[in-house]
This record gives sequence, C-alpha cells and structure tokens, in this order.
Amino acid sequence: MNVLVSTAVVCLIVHVTADLGGSSLLGYIKVYSPGTGFPKYMGCYLDDVNRMLGADWHHGYTMTPGLCFKLCSRGGHKYAGLQGYIYCFCGDSINIIRYPKKPESDCNRPCKGNTSEICGGRLRNSLYRLF
Repeated sequence: MNVLVSTAVVCLIVHVTADLGGSSLLGYIKVYSPGTGFPKYMGCYLDDVNRMLGADWHHGYTMTPGLCFKLCSRGGHKYAGLQGYIYCFCGDSINIIRYPKKPESDCNRPCKGNTSEICGGRLRNSLYRLF
C-alpha cells in the first residue's frame, strides 16, 4: 500500500492506493487536520425560506453538530448550519448581506440528538465553516 499525505493550511488530504491482488483501490479521504481550528463556529445567522445554505439539507431526531459536519463533508460542502432542533443545511458560499449575523441569544435551541449542544433557532443558523 502506498500512502501519500499532503497537508494544506486548512485540511489534510490522504491519497490511498491499495493493491488488491490484481485490482486496485484508489481514493481520496478528506479528514480534519488537528490544530487547524476547523470546523470553526462563525456565529448565529439569519435564514429565510430561500435558505442561506441551499446546496443540501438533512433532518432527524439524532441531529448534532458532529452529525451535520459529517453529512455536509460527505457532499464536499464548505459550510454547515444547524437550525430548529433537527435541521442541518449545507452550502458552498454564504451571503452575509442578505443573511446577517444575529445575537447569539437567537440561536438557543438544543439539538435533539444531544440537548447539551445548540442547533440554531427559528430561522437562525448556528453556522460553521468546515474547511
């Protein structure tokens, strides 16, 4: 097995090639690099029905920030936003003019998957940058 490791400022990319007896497996795995500070909490932001983060979304009664990060990362998205107890929104860009930062007190809803963590508020995203 050959492993090539390349470190960028914000993430670690691992390139793996495995010899499987006549066939090979080639893949890239993106993982968070220790010490980079990602995912990074950006604050509480306004949302509306048009969605600040509209690339992808997920919901469930097991939602936590960690689960949301995993779901958004699988899609290669740069941002993750948690909202209203159970929702996770993913996106690649944000418009902070249309969706400005709001007081932290607006993001006050505990996550259904872990009530000690915060999952935004009503039309408010607890916004994270993933890389």
